[in-house]
Amino acid sequence: MRHWTGWLLGLGAAAALAAPALAVEEGACCGEAPAKAEITLRGEYAIMANECGLDDAQKEALATALTAKDEAMKAGREKAGTLKKDLAAAKEAGDEEAVQRLGEETKALREELRALQIEHRAKILACLTPEQRETWEGFVVYRNLMRRYAKAELDDAQKTQVRAMANEAAKEMMAVQGDEKDIHKAKEEIGQRLMARIEAEVLTAEQKEKMHPPAEEPKAEAVEEVPAAPEPAAEKGAEAPKEAEAPLAE
Repeated sequence: MRHWTGWLLGLGAAAALAAPALAVEEGACCGEAPAKAEITLRGEYAIMANECGLDDAQKEALATALTAKDEAMKAGREKAGTLKKDLAAAKEAGDEEAVQRLGEETKALREELRALQIEHRAKILACLTPEQRETWEGFVVYRNLMRRYAKAELDDAQKTQVRAMANEAAKEMMAVQGDEKDIHKAKEEIGQRLMARIEAEVLTAEQKEKMHPPAEEPKAEAVEEVPAAPEPAAEKGAEAPKEAEAPLAE
């Protein structure tokens, strides 16, 4: 079973990798007061704004958080590119000391970028109210369930059922606490229970068959005919036994 942490896309996995997510349009003409800037969110963040019903102040806060994230990650990527070139040059020159030093710097930068992702993810989510956060996490779970069960071709009533189940599961996932390993395990279990519930309460027998088609039986291999063993040859010099002769009539 595919791990939930791999396919239930959270904000850190999907949204953090989205393309440039905002555009600000301003207008001013002939000495008139400039029009209020219009913030247009794109990609994953446009979906977030729509699903969660963000107001203008929240959109502006989200745009600011996204700009800060983009600038921080851009600087990190540039530094990573420089380290990569320097490391290649050190290896070519056979400078073991430089190779070791640059390798450690690369590892440290990796950890730094990972920490930045977590930090900026928290800042982005801070733009949402607790209720909007639940709405968003529920939508993310629901969207990925729709991808998973695409073959089943759920009808509108079934989609409504799944959406409600996804919201419940997301709320449960958000309440999980502990270290990263414990959270991963707990979310995995919640995800498995959710899928089992969908299989039992939502899918029809036909839809289950579409999701889990029976495996084809392997074709039987042709069995080669084993030739019969030859009859043992008579020993050299031995005569075949004669049939008993009938006694002569006297």
